[in-house]
Amino acid sequence: MSPRRYLRLTLAATLAATATILLVNWQVDPFSLGGAASAGGRPAEDADATGASFLQKAFAVRRAGAAAVILGTSRSDFGLMSGHPGFPAAARPVYNLSLGGVSIAQMRDLLVHAQHAHPLRVAVIGLDLESFLPGGRTDFDRAVLAGNPESAPEWMSRARLDLSWRALAASTGLRPVRETAEVQETGVGHRQILQIREFENFHSRLPQLFPRRDYGDRWDTDPHRAASMRAFAELLAYARRESIDLRLFISPVHARYLELYRRVGWWPLFESWKRALAAALAEEAGQEPGRIAFPLWDFSGFNDLTMEAVPPATDLQTRMRWYRDSSHYSREHGSLILDRVLNHARQDATPAAPVVRVDTKNIEAHLGRQRLDAYGYRVTHGAEIADANGTIRLLRLFVRNRP
Repeated sequence: MSPRRYLRLTLAATLAATATILLVNWQVDPFSLGGAASAGGRPAEDADATGASFLQKAFAVRRAGAAAVILGTSRSDFGLMSGHPGFPAAARPVYNLSLGGVSIAQMRDLLVHAQHAHPLRVAVIGLDLESFLPGGRTDFDRAVLAGNPESAPEWMSRARLDLSWRALAASTGLRPVRETAEVQETGVGHRQILQIREFENFHSRLPQLFPRRDYGDRWDTDPHRAASMRAFAELLAYARRESIDLRLFISPVHARYLELYRRVGWWPLFESWKRALAAALAEEAGQEPGRIAFPLWDFSGFNDLTMEAVPPATDLQTRMRWYRDSSHYSREHGSLILDRVLNHARQDATPAAPVVRVDTKNIEAHLGRQRLDAYGYRVTHGAEIADANGTIRLLRLFVRNRP
């Protein structure tokens, strides 16, 4: 066979294989990219098994026709429901565009993407310290999203993804381990669930634990942190420019998780982050006379919900009402958060979620109260402090043995 004929046959076979892979993946749609968005703003159960929630949500929000979105990390993803009655009729449908491990810069890009898909009236955003620290989703692909310099046409993004080995593996059933923050209940007590998740969460950030110097007094002393706050400021400016009613809140975590913040050296950072948020909101509002700042509610702290009793280690049956684990609040807790953020009055006797609306005028007093509350928690909750001691001992072992 002549080299020219061999080359033609090879090229034809390659094109045929490529076309076959594209056709199969386009028809099978392993990431559910062509389907309509689910009512709850989350990928369907079988689609989520591919571990491709970013792709699923990025494509689904285009078709949802959402007039409101929920943004945030896995806390907002699993705790906030788009069907909450507090969203006004003019701000429906609502799509939950939250993603586990997302950074604040990635949230900004997702907000822009959703606005390009359909004009938004309301955006509810759960803010978490971790999303302002180094990290972010490694599968985040700006080319899939609209409204940024890297954006590609939808058909091109779909074709590129359907030609990937990952899509072919998913189509043939070779699927990766699923992304989930679901509580695994079989044979494990809720206290053990909290212990395991706490270790996993902090172990994933080993390089940032136990800083040798106090790097948290001023937020902007670190270049990455300064960049993350600029991304937050850009998000605020974009929402204002596009007339999006922005509702911001600091996510609650269980009080024992806040104790771990203190023990790994993050408490000064936690406080300086809140100061920086309040300052950014004030600065954005001050750009025009009479402009009202976007509201910021702080649900974090020490109260009846965040200090919910954790079942003893011997109790393998009881499940907590307000928390899935100490980092993730339950949907019932999330409903109370949306009540306050959306100014929705309940008709039942469910307790309201304790919250403080913070700004530059009250932030120092608010932080001072939380410090006192933290001390009181340590005095009165010995079992939780003992758990924290065990987690810290393990984390320090890994830090010492880190290459």
